[in-house]
Order: sequence, then C-alpha cells, then structure tokens
Amino acid sequence: MRHLGAVQAQDVPSALLAFRTRSATLTRAGVAAARHAREIVRTWAPRGTLHFIHVDDLPWLHALTSRLTNTLRRLAQEGVTGDDLLPSTTSHHRPPHPS
Repeated sequence: MRHLGAVQAQDVPSALLAFRTRSATLTRAGVAAARHAREIVRTWAPRGTLHFIHVDDLPWLHALTSRLTNTLRRLAQEGVTGDDLLPSTTSHHRPPHPS
C-alpha cells in the first residue's frame, strides 16, 4: 500500500475500495488488517482533505503539506520575503495611548 502515497479518504468505504482498485494484490482483508494495525492512518494531508497515508510517510507529508509551509511557499512565489513578513511598526491603526 505504501507505493500509492496517499488515497483520498473523506468517505472511508470508498477509500478502502480505492486501495484495492489500484493494486492487483490487495484484498479487503489486507486493507482492513493494515488499518487495524495502524500501518495506514487517516489524516489531513494533501490539498487539505482527508487521506489514508502509510504511517511512516506522515512526518514528511505533513511537513510538505502543512498550512505554514504552503503559506510561506506562496508568499515567496509572490516575492514576499524577509522584512516584508515582519509586523509593521508604522501602523496607522495604533491603539489609543492610555491617559
């Protein structure tokens, strides 16, 4: 199952069937056993949707697809880096000075 990477899993019965349609050797019992043994886990990962992923792939997939990682990558694509990411110290919307 690990060679599949991730299988979309919003609907669990469909996801379990998807494993078997992508392999000539996987069986319903084999997929159920892998899920029961927690070799595959259901998690938020690619595209912000639920997927079944092999447990050994969780660390790198979460690092790659985390919201912060995606945000920083998108900002860099737009040319926003370094000091642009720091909070402004010249805001026109400063809180009133206490009397």
